Amino acid sequence: MARFRACVMQSAASGQGPSFKNVGAGNVLSYVFLLALSVGAIGEIFSDQTCLRIIEAAGFIGFAVTERRRLSIMARSLALLSVVMALTFVSLGRLSVGDILNMADRSAYMAYLLIAMSVLQAVATRSAMFQRAGEVLVRQTAGKRYLLTSLGAVAFGFLLNIGTIGLLGAMISTGRNLDAGSAKGTAEAKRKLRGILAVLRGFCFVPMWSPVSVAMVLVTIYMPSVSYGNVAQITAPLGLVLVLLGWGLDRLTPTDDPTADARPPALRQTVPALGVVLSVPVLAAGIALLFSVRFSSSVLVAAPMIAVAWAGLQMVHERQTAWHDLFKIGSGVAQNVLGLRSEIVIFSSATFIGGVLAQVVDMAAFLDAMNGLGLTGSVALVAFAWAAVGASVLGLSPIIGLSLLAGLLPQAEVLAISPVSMAVMLVFVWSTAICIAPYSASVRLSARVIGGNPWRVGLISNGLYGLLSMGLFSAICIWLD
Repeated sequence: MARFRACVMQSAASGQGPSFKNVGAGNVLSYVFLLALSVGAIGEIFSDQTCLRIIEAAGFIGFAVTERRRLSIMARSLALLSVVMALTFVSLGRLSVGDILNMADRSAYMAYLLIAMSVLQAVATRSAMFQRAGEVLVRQTAGKRYLLTSLGAVAFGFLLNIGTIGLLGAMISTGRNLDAGSAKGTAEAKRKLRGILAVLRGFCFVPMWSPVSVAMVLVTIYMPSVSYGNVAQITAPLGLVLVLLGWGLDRLTPTDDPTADARPPALRQTVPALGVVLSVPVLAAGIALLFSVRFSSSVLVAAPMIAVAWAGLQMVHERQTAWHDLFKIGSGVAQNVLGLRSEIVIFSSATFIGGVLAQVVDMAAFLDAMNGLGLTGSVALVAFAWAAVGASVLGLSPIIGLSLLAGLLPQAEVLAISPVSMAVMLVFVWSTAICIAPYSASVRLSARVIGGNPWRVGLISNGLYGLLSMGLFSAICIWLD
């Protein structure tokens, strides 16, 4: 157990998670702006006030300006483009200030999604219970390991987000240091690759059932008539089929495992971790019923509450009662949030840009082009799915393509695509893109933890799985039509 925990800590120290550099007292202003943004976003869940949208916009702009030197190039570029587009279209009279504030509200909601879940992720990551559960999964026999590890990634991904890949991937990579040129060394390399593919595919199933995944939240923002339940009742079973598809492909690979455990640990040790995962939607359901809000929104309210309670239980269990212990945990959570500075700006800006483009694009020209190509109904749905996934493989950030389609397609009623079908397609596209695109963060991190190449992990080793997934989705769309 100590060996696995040490490996996880070493992987975090080697740069496989968010960067926490330059986090300290000098960033108090950044925390203030994030707090203002979060207060505005939470307030908008329960009410509809212009002042809250102004607070959200001010919080986001202030945070982006304060952190501008530490943002990635993409984050800075998208933030600047958002400001330029807003000023340009307002000055031209194409958009009103109210339109800009409405889109800023959507962007702030996306930012708060990352903030709320990163708080919960920070508490979960330091939990020995989750580390123990991860160890149990990756030490199962070869026949069970893929499916159980993949399902474990499905459950862990709800709380840990991309940290799931770092946690389980680090444990998978703790094999023997065998000669790469030897027969056993080759088998060990294959074991690591198969293990990380199980984690990656399971993690990419999370957006198809989680009410707080980026894709699920985005489609419900842009399509108010579509609820989480409408989408999840289709995407969750489809995602489970894809997990089983991955398991089937893995079973076709000959098994030669030099590190297999003769007596794997009992699976009942994972029950406490699963209980914590289930506590979030249970509390969220109560909040949704009590305040009559969307279930996906109530989860974002419940997540920080559970994080605080969980951190308190951790302190009691570890007999930490001093103020400096509380400050240490709070500091770790704050660092985890600020470590996602670029992701917060990228996702928020991309959501804003998609909303602006959806308002100003020439819909008549767009629809004429679709009619000229003969794209309507299920054919259009399949074409958009293949185009979006292909663009992500070529380097387009999935969040940009998803935001553009989410803002554009609901206005194209002539395409004869129902809002639920659009939402299902967008969620599926997001899940597939982050699973096979070499430039996606999930694929790059998966390759890094096993010392591999993103192109090999994403396309060469996972390409057949991606093609079969896309083919299955296409067949289902055409059959239903």
